[in-house]
Amino acid sequence: MERGFRRIWRGVLPEGRSEEVLRVRFRGRYRGVDKVTEVRHNYLDMTTKRRSLQQHGSLNRRPEAVRAPLFAEHDFFDPEDLVQVKYEMLRRVRVEGEAVSVVAARFGFSRPSFYAARERFESEGLAGIVPRRSGPHAGHKLSEEVVDFLEEVLAEAPSTRPSQLVDRVQQRFGLHVHVRSIERALNRRRKKNSRRGG
Repeated sequence: MERGFRRIWRGVLPEGRSEEVLRVRFRGRYRGVDKVTEVRHNYLDMTTKRRSLQQHGSLNRRPEAVRAPLFAEHDFFDPEDLVQVKYEMLRRVRVEGEAVSVVAARFGFSRPSFYAARERFESEGLAGIVPRRSGPHAGHKLSEEVVDFLEEVLAEAPSTRPSQLVDRVQQRFGLHVHVRSIERALNRRRKKNSRRGG
């Protein structure tokens, strides 16, 4: 049972639910049954929000890993809200000046994950830390025409960075592709060419 959760609430949960459903949310030190209405209201708010977070890909799959005191002391801070968790993690380092390794661990992230989130936040703002929907696991294959274009760009200017290639594809074809998609497409083309040559 999570901290602050009281067995008394077992009797007020919707039928078929257990205290496990609410384990992350109830941290207040409720005393007595005068809070039953509030608990029912919080439960409905929580399930609606959780469903919305899940639909938008923003549900933190490991809320129990968030050990930052604010998330335990205040209902406003929700360890299941991945955007809120990441934002507060970034804020603690930038504004409060805390060490990256300490803060990342306290918020349930690795240091590389912290740096990736910080880079996206600095380049895209809040939208950068909103999880992106993952596409098909096989990835979107870029058309032969797009890969031909990428090879032409690189032949003319070999020092072109992957992020610049993303911009060039956007300008030429109106496609928004991820850097990794470009890297994978170019690697596939190189392997294909090496098999032909060898």
